[in-house]
Amino acid sequence: MITFMDWLNYHHLYYFWSVAHHGSMVRAAESLSLTQPTISAQIRELERAMGGELFHRQGKQLKLTEFGRTVLEYADRIFSIGDELIAEIRRAPLDRPVRLTVGVSEAMPQLIVRELLKPLFEDSGQEVNLVCHRGPHDRLLLELIAHRLDLILTDQPASENAGASIHSHLLGESGVVFAAPSNLAGQMRIVFPKALNGVAMMMPVEHTPLRRTINRWLRENDITPRVVGEFADSTLLKTIAMGRPFVYPMHEVVKEEALRVYGVEPIGRIDNAIERFYAISGEQDIRHPVVKRITERARHALFGDGFDGQVTAEVAV
Repeated sequence: MITFMDWLNYHHLYYFWSVAHHGSMVRAAESLSLTQPTISAQIRELERAMGGELFHRQGKQLKLTEFGRTVLEYADRIFSIGDELIAEIRRAPLDRPVRLTVGVSEAMPQLIVRELLKPLFEDSGQEVNLVCHRGPHDRLLLELIAHRLDLILTDQPASENAGASIHSHLLGESGVVFAAPSNLAGQMRIVFPKALNGVAMMMPVEHTPLRRTINRWLRENDITPRVVGEFADSTLLKTIAMGRPFVYPMHEVVKEEALRVYGVEPIGRIDNAIERFYAISGEQDIRHPVVKRITERARHALFGDGFDGQVTAEVAV
């Protein structure tokens, strides 16, 4: 056992931290664009330097030792401070553009994303260089953990095993309505909800919270639509349905924009269907000036006042 450690190799510590949060060397290696043997060798070096085992195998899974949990607590704090440093550096003078890399989950409606990002392009006295990526929620979360994203806009909070350095900020919530092209919506509205019986309907994919809520509501109202399409990407759903006599669920908060962009109007509300939207970042108290503009607009202009809570993912490996 090594009894004295002259210095800490932060690269090795970061590889350990990544494996601990990914739960496997394979996923950590993919995230870091390194080979699994490289990661494994670096962690062994860290264990030798620190004089203790960080992981033990339980079947095919890697589990933290008690020593590993202690090291992870410090690593979380170290890299959280690093995130704060990066955020501080990015608060550039007004004559330099602020770069913001945003991940948008596939389930996020395009109109809501558009409204959330509006402040970035309004005259604020500071230019913003926006880089946007769209993808599955879980993959974006890994990108955020690996510091490749500054922010995620999504319809669900980060899971508990995301780590103590990842924080979910509730932006607001919206009711859900069924919508149809303007030339159909008026007459369907008169006999809602029975007008939905047998109608051609576009839906979210099965096993999503919204789809389960809609299915329950349809059963309670004894309604059987004709499902003609199911989509994980809500924007793709609306794009394919555009100009066709299809009914689909839509978020109430952007109903006016939906009329202008897609030519659809609400028919009727889905009882007890509430969708929540989150900004996930590495800041517990948002200080990044651009992110702050996004969250403030969401809470006070888009969703209305009253949303200032946050859900923080606790460490669980």
